[in-house]
Amino acid sequence: MKRSLFGMLLCLVATQVSAHGTVVHQNNVEAQQHLQTTKKTVPALPFDLKLGGSFELTDHNGNQRTEANPDGHMQLLFFGYANCASICTVALPLMGDVVDDLAGRGLNVTPVMITIDPKRDTLETIGTDLQKHHPDFVGLTGNPDALQNAYDLYSIEHKVVFTDPQ
Repeated sequence: MKRSLFGMLLCLVATQVSAHGTVVHQNNVEAQQHLQTTKKTVPALPFDLKLGGSFELTDHNGNQRTEANPDGHMQLLFFGYANCASICTVALPLMGDVVDDLAGRGLNVTPVMITIDPKRDTLETIGTDLQKHHPDFVGLTGNPDALQNAYDLYSIEHKVVFTDPQ
């Protein structure tokens, strides 16, 4: 059975949150410090997982954005569509719920979606579509080379399986 990248990321975030039980951090600095001290004690995954790296894309406000969150928050990352009638209608609201739950535990996390459909997820539409799911959502798009770089960093494969005739 194939696990989705989104599911794995949710599990990784949940592991980091539950790894320290009932500790509630007062701010992101405290949470990051705790994360740094516990990283050595988190068991290694049973498979080689190399995710992430440097990318530069354009956010839904037209600003350049890298993999680093400008506010210093952890990020919950999803590759998909800002507006679709399939898995995104489940995944995006779930991401918003996770962000709210983590905020209630003292961890500020930013939900980020990198489009796999830049023709439909344009600067004019991506932000509006994502804001329906959570006010803190950041939508990222870019030119084909910049997007392919991000896809490669996270081992994202995608292809057009049908074209909507509308």
